[in-house]
Amino acid sequence: QHSKQFEDLLLRSEVMIQPFLRALEVEGEYSLMYFGKEYSHTVLKQAKSGDFRVQDKFGGTIEAVTPSAEMLAAGEKVLNVLRGEPLYARVDLVMDKGRPLLGEIELIEPHLYFGYDKKAAEKFVEIYEKLAK
Repeated sequence: QHSKQFEDLLLRSEVMIQPFLRALEVEGEYSLMYFGKEYSHTVLKQAKSGDFRVQDKFGGTIEAVTPSAEMLAAGEKVLNVLRGEPLYARVDLVMDKGRPLLGEIELIEPHLYFGYDKKAAEKFVEIYEKLAK
């Protein structure tokens, strides 16, 4: 049945396939927020028991965390690939055997989790004003 669903989907649109990492289900997904290319804050999104979807609308939890040096280095590496300086970016990482892997980078419609860092909104406005000049 999955094969038929996949074939039907291919007839209607393009698809992207990613390997499933068990770490997403076990540890969760780390979202590093950047304003401009300056690091702001990080949240850990974890799925409810028995699920892999980390979004809170599916029962996942979200908490502010301090990223490891490896996560920060990975986020910086991702941002350095971009041309220009984005107003904001969210780099989503999954830890696999102790090393951060890029899940996705959000540049056009990310949730930036302002409520998980008291200074995030202020930092965002500062970068916006700097880039708008």
